[in-house]
Amino acid sequence: REPGAAAGLWPSAFYAAASVTVCGFAFVNPSVSAIISRRADADRQGEVLGVNQSFASLARILGPMTGMTLFSLHPSHALPYAAAVAVLLLVAGLLPRTTGEPNASLTGHPG
Repeated sequence: REPGAAAGLWPSAFYAAASVTVCGFAFVNPSVSAIISRRADADRQGEVLGVNQSFASLARILGPMTGMTLFSLHPSHALPYAAAVAVLLLVAGLLPRTTGEPNASLTGHPG
């Protein structure tokens, strides 16, 4: 069986999608680091940023491995997406509820 015309588009589409993803992370990562830095106490900023970078690195290693394993387990290839939804719901349930009060580290005023 010969590959169709769509097979020739695959590398181009992959590179285009990867470029958009890389550019997105290039804009998001500094903002996330700034938010985390501002939300952490001054004496713990290095610790908090280090933990954030450690978990980000771990996710970049384990994410593709887990995703491809789940992708290959079922013919519909839906397992990685179902797992992503489950993880997002779990994280959303664990997030602390905001009180609407400004953070002292952001405003410069206690309380």
